[in-house]
Amino acid sequence: MTIALVGHTTVDTVTTLGGDVTVRPGGAPLYGQRALRAAGEEPVVITKGGELDGALLLPWRTPVRSVLLHRPDGLEQRLDDVGEPFTAAEVRHAMAPLLADCSFALLGAQSAGDFPPDTIAAVAAAGPRVCLDAQGLARGAEPGPVRLRAFPPEAVFGISILKLNRAEAEAAGDLDALAAVVEEILVTDGPRGATVIVGGERLPAPGSGHPFDDPTGAGDSFGAVYLLHRERGLDPHAAAVEAVALVERLYAH
Repeated sequence: MTIALVGHTTVDTVTTLGGDVTVRPGGAPLYGQRALRAAGEEPVVITKGGELDGALLLPWRTPVRSVLLHRPDGLEQRLDDVGEPFTAAEVRHAMAPLLADCSFALLGAQSAGDFPPDTIAAVAAAGPRVCLDAQGLARGAEPGPVRLRAFPPEAVFGISILKLNRAEAEAAGDLDALAAVVEEILVTDGPRGATVIVGGERLPAPGSGHPFDDPTGAGDSFGAVYLLHRERGLDPHAAAVEAVALVERLYAH
């Protein structure tokens, strides 16, 4: 068994805390793959928007283009283009044979339209437990400056694990309502670590607090490594502790 990483490969213009500006590929599949390989695991990768080593590349027309400005007080982001959604038909006809061998699938949404409900249901029907990165739900479906917003609990029906960063969790509002329909919620907070919400408990996994100069992709890396340790039999809190430790090793330098 292994982990599946599904999402757009993006074209990102990134300004780091140190002021360096680069244009480079990004997206949850890319950063998740790097993190899992660092942990000794080779994931299944399914993407649109750009080729990744060993990935299944689905047809696409428009790449996701993102501008990220990292500031000491948080992230400023703009989506210049949003890509095509992943469809239930693509899951059934192209993705299902790969997903059948996976214990978990991490859906790395860039916008709310990336994974419609029928697509999520098709992924779950293929076999893996589904982890959804909620950044897409919190951003909405339209291009432009990212303005985080709440989303209803029914938007995550069929999801086993939901991942948000601290700002997205604050915008989402009632995490208890989400916890009523999702088994595990992960709230990441950069170098400060993460919190797991499971069974009504909030379990902290602290980080060092030392800032990352370029935290782009740290949340994607955390989600992928968390799933790896869940697959290896760790409980949610222990898996979060291990994921925080690996992310710090990858992003501290």
